[in-house]
Amino acid sequence: TFAEDITATDKSFANLGHLQNLHYLDLNSTDISDAVIEEINKLPLLDNLRIGGTNITANAVIQLKLLKKLKTLGIKFIDNPSLILGELRNSEIIEELECGAASLNEHDIETLTTMKNLVSIDLYKASAFNNTSLKKLTKLKRLKFLDLRQTAVTAESFPIFAKFEKFESLKIDDALWNLSEITLFRKMYPKIRLQVDEIKSSRR
Repeated sequence: TFAEDITATDKSFANLGHLQNLHYLDLNSTDISDAVIEEINKLPLLDNLRIGGTNITANAVIQLKLLKKLKTLGIKFIDNPSLILGELRNSEIIEELECGAASLNEHDIETLTTMKNLVSIDLYKASAFNNTSLKKLTKLKRLKFLDLRQTAVTAESFPIFAKFEKFESLKIDDALWNLSEITLFRKMYPKIRLQVDEIKSSRR
């Protein structure tokens, strides 16, 4: 993994293609560009790729030969995520998707609901994701985890969680719901692991 290694550049991966048995590649928050896609395309067994917070564009991502065979894809902060999600529409392979801090619209959310084997979705900082969006995701029968930090999901959404058949874990922040709302959620869903990030205190 090269995650958050800001010194990693395109030159760092000039010979990436020789790692023929590589399954997992985390390039999050590195200073790489579309040029790396050529090397990534040389990895025949890759099924877990994270390229969020880089300079890679959506136009380059859809050129990935193994895009539709990935089980995990991280595209946080990427521009035009709709282009990538459109390519993954009706995927039966993708299980984990990190698309937080991206400009998701309601059509994108509807596209997510066609990926029937999704287990985990990271929506951190997807500010337009709201209660209506959450309700649409109940179509995903295998969904177990959501990261809803800094979204627009309110406490009025609580009844929606009862519609998720296999839900196990939720990540939020203390600016999303207040303490009484968090307590109520835990009372309503004692089997759901609720992780609460403290961002209010960090802003003081």
